Amino acid sequence: MCRSAGPALAAGSCCGEALAEVEMNAQVGDRIVVKGVRVGDATRIGVVTALRHADGTPPYEVRWLDDGHSGLIFPGPEAHVERGPHHEDR
Repeated sequence: MCRSAGPALAAGSCCGEALAEVEMNAQVGDRIVVKGVRVGDATRIGVVTALRHADGTPPYEVRWLDDGHSGLIFPGPEAHVERGPHHEDR
């Protein structure tokens, strides 16, 4: 476990190991899945209803499936995108 919070972490490495930076990209209709970060936290799923950037980068406006609430999300490392039916197989 790395305990460094210094320049090495900011530069994209931790304790001599490179950290991969993944660019998130979503389109309207995709699902944002946010896994709980603590024991007992539920996984939340939101459907992207609007984009703030035409290139599909965050933040996203989503409607949460568990309670119907809509909001703006800036996804963190615990989140990933599941493609909606509008994407073609490539």
